[in-house]
Amino acid sequence: MTVRTFIAVAEREFVSRAGLRPVRVRIGRPSRDPAPGGDWRCPFEICTGSRRKLYFAYGVDSLQAL
Repeated sequence: MTVRTFIAVAEREFVSRAGLRPVRVRIGRPSRDPAPGGDWRCPFEICTGSRRKLYFAYGVDSLQAL
């Protein structure tokens, strides 16, 4: 999954402690991990200004990955 195909199911915007810029966290839909023997993964993205970084949380089922 790339940033281009990332579809958020939940989103929230925070203000940094320094109050300089907003920080947006977007959570995607859990899916099966494509790795052999993989369990579930849930993408989440952290956006600060023009910077975006995609991460994954993992679990044995979709709820744990969330």
